Amino acid sequence: MRQEIIFGGFGGQGILLIGEIFAEAAFLQGKEVAYTTSYGASSRGEKCSSQVVVSDEAIDFPGVVAFDILVIMHQESHDEFISKTDHETKIIFDSEIVKKILPEKANYIPIKADSSNMIMLGAMVAATEIVSLDNVREIVKKKTGRFADKNIQALEQGYQLIKKGGDQAAFLL
Repeated sequence: MRQEIIFGGFGGQGILLIGEIFAEAAFLQGKEVAYTTSYGASSRGEKCSSQVVVSDEAIDFPGVVAFDILVIMHQESHDEFISKTDHETKIIFDSEIVKKILPEKANYIPIKADSSNMIMLGAMVAATEIVSLDNVREIVKKKTGRFADKNIQALEQGYQLIKKGGDQAAFLL
């Protein structure tokens, strides 16, 4: 099954990193993967996104056309991508940053992430089950070096927000 995913935010949030980690984890799991990025001229503060296509079969077109999952850490990214969603799209968003949502357009999963890309990635892994947490953890270790322990802790925190529920947990609107 083909899944089209967008990670959206602004430069400096680690959006490109979590897209790359997710893509590599899917590849490690034996999936076919296409990964692309989009970012402004400035590395910090400009809108950016990672697009990942994951499939069990060969990918004939690497672009994201109909979003299955959005991971959003910036209001402008939400506003840009919302027109390409439908009521089955899962939108995992940082509820401390993204304030204006359109519940009739998609399934929203709010996460109190405190701007943490790894919390958002962990929540996305738990909410979608496209890749295993173990594979993501392995790639995070490889990609984040001396910061691996803190990043894995945040990753697992986001994962647990979805799996355990609670007052900060994700829920569908």
